[in-house]
Amino acid sequence: MKGDFQLTHQLCCIPHHPPLLAINKNLFIIAYKLFIGTPVVTMESGPVPLFFIYMVDTDEIKRRVEDLTEPALRDMDKELVMVEYRREQVGWVLRLYVDRLGEAGISVDELVEVSRTIGPLLEAEDIIRLPYRLEVSSPGLDRPLPRLTDCERFTGKNAAITTLEGIGGRKHFRGIIKGREGDAVLLLEGEAVHRIPWKIVKKANLKEELTGVN
Repeated sequence: MKGDFQLTHQLCCIPHHPPLLAINKNLFIIAYKLFIGTPVVTMESGPVPLFFIYMVDTDEIKRRVEDLTEPALRDMDKELVMVEYRREQVGWVLRLYVDRLGEAGISVDELVEVSRTIGPLLEAEDIIRLPYRLEVSSPGLDRPLPRLTDCERFTGKNAAITTLEGIGGRKHFRGIIKGREGDAVLLLEGEAVHRIPWKIVKKANLKEELTGVN
């Protein structure tokens, strides 16, 4: 691997076993999330290095992945909706939610094209030191809203919001986005308008149908 460890700290290693990370560009798996039919394209990295333990700064990795991929996606008339980087049952997964720029609905062929473009970029920049699975996915019907500006964009749409702290004894809200007020999103639920500070929002998603409050 080139360069010093910037995003992870090597705690222990066995000499002569440097970590390896090489995207296998020949391995593409096209799958579907059966519960909503969301297309997903995956690429596997590897092989898995032996006897290495790392402390991983996931937030920093996600930030750098966003900085790297957003310009490339814009050149393809695509937008980066959200980045996830976390350890799952299959190992470390880097998941990019991608959509067409300015409109919803992206095809499997477009996701494959994005994967073929982004995979080599990530490899060249050497952002992630551990073997991982790259997934490029449509945001689906329950599109994530990771930024307050996303709520402004989807004013008038149904959304579900979960907070880190209780508001009036509740942490789960469903309603219609009414825009923003300062650093808070406004959510209309029945006759009440909730002002939810964005700093305490844990998760926010569009909802195709309003089915009531959890």
